[in-house]
Amino acid sequence: MVHEPAASLTGLFPGLLFHGDAGRGLFSRLFHGRTAQREDCLFSDDAALDIRSLSFSYGRKSILRKVSLTVRPGEICGLLGPNGSGKSTLFRCCMGFLHPQEGHIHVRGVNIAHMPPSELARHVAYVPQEHRQPFPFLVRDMVLMGRSPHMTGCFPVKKNDLDIATGAMERIGISHLADTACNQLSGGQRQLVLIARAMAQQTPLILLDEPTSALDFRNQLAVWKVLREVAEQGVAVLVCCHDPNHILWFCDRAAVLHQGSLLVEGPAREALAQDTLSKVYGGECVRLSTASMDMVCPQRP
Repeated sequence: MVHEPAASLTGLFPGLLFHGDAGRGLFSRLFHGRTAQREDCLFSDDAALDIRSLSFSYGRKSILRKVSLTVRPGEICGLLGPNGSGKSTLFRCCMGFLHPQEGHIHVRGVNIAHMPPSELARHVAYVPQEHRQPFPFLVRDMVLMGRSPHMTGCFPVKKNDLDIATGAMERIGISHLADTACNQLSGGQRQLVLIARAMAQQTPLILLDEPTSALDFRNQLAVWKVLREVAEQGVAVLVCCHDPNHILWFCDRAAVLHQGSLLVEGPAREALAQDTLSKVYGGECVRLSTASMDMVCPQRP
């Protein structure tokens, strides 16, 4: 597993985003006055996220190869693939934690390499796969940190910020934990706090890396319901998920990564066809479809 040094800081302060290339890193963008620029190219202004021909390697090990993907407002796109296929690396590139060797990532028509961290944080919210909080921040304060990209001045916390954070906790169902220290929570409860923080950030694009992996079934359904409601408000949602059933049931579109390349992308029911599942998982599962339900089940011996 590769750990980027920014992970702990970005977990605390969503406005701080580190870039893997020193020439385009955090301090370069802070102190050399980089500003967001629109480029005269084929990138779409109406796409919340537009990834083109993205390639990334850790040293000599190629992880992503010419990946292109577009996510539009009001759409939930599920990112599926086996372990090691490059899903988390793709997310880290989209957040500026890693700098790709080739390709570009545009958010609402702007190349993220030209975005100051504070501006990128107003466009993209990120829920990591796992985050352990070393400091005893209260849940309400952790969720309120999602408002930091929108705060200005010496006394930045306004009533509106408090109301938004409170509403996010209510929406995710963690209001009763508001005065509990985050480092006293279970893994599933911490994940709900991170999702509430992303909701409070109120960005047009949300990236979630396996957001329901630590949750019980009831909370899984609750989170997917909230994501559906958020998408219906015009927010674009890209969800990394290991469960093909969740993608079939809750996502509008699906993108399948296999060995670092985009194997297929399209409407979820079409993308997760039997031939795609066989290529990704071998003969271990079968796609079942009825008039009211699609499901991926284990193949009987």
